[in-house]
Amino acid sequence: MIRRWVPIALLVLFLWPVSPLLGEGRVAVEGMWEGAIVYTAAEQEVDFRLHLFLDARGVLAGLIDIPTKPVEGEPLGGLRLDGSAISWELVRDSGTFPFTGTVTADGSEIRGTCSDRGRTVEFWLRRLDPAAAEPVRVSPPVLSLAANGAELKERFNADAGKVRLVMLLSPG
Repeated sequence: MIRRWVPIALLVLFLWPVSPLLGEGRVAVEGMWEGAIVYTAAEQEVDFRLHLFLDARGVLAGLIDIPTKPVEGEPLGGLRLDGSAISWELVRDSGTFPFTGTVTADGSEIRGTCSDRGRTVEFWLRRLDPAAAEPVRVSPPVLSLAANGAELKERFNADAGKVRLVMLLSPG
């Protein structure tokens, strides 16, 4: 009788540590998040954005954008989610910036602290609407300045022999 329970007990013991990885009791944080690092409230706040997702192996991964810094699509290091506690690091040449926070029960916000060169500051993030996850790409219409270019050529050549500056502008 005991021999029948041994394989089951071993299976339970081996699977117990990985049960959080299987999604049990885990807050769903995948998606786009937008917020700010607050150095001085309403005075010095740095906007940033996180994109959290499951990679090909099903492991939580993420990217960070900080528009005012040269940080765009940087992978998050040491990303961990333990219940509602979440942490990650931004690793740069200038140092490692650890973030630790808590996801609200409804999964709509993350609040916490980050360390910036020895200074601990607060941050907050709000989950974006899935429709707002990707920035809208605007393509301005192409306008014709002349029907066939003859008018532009005529005006350009009217000043032949003089110093001219040609400036080409491209919207994209």
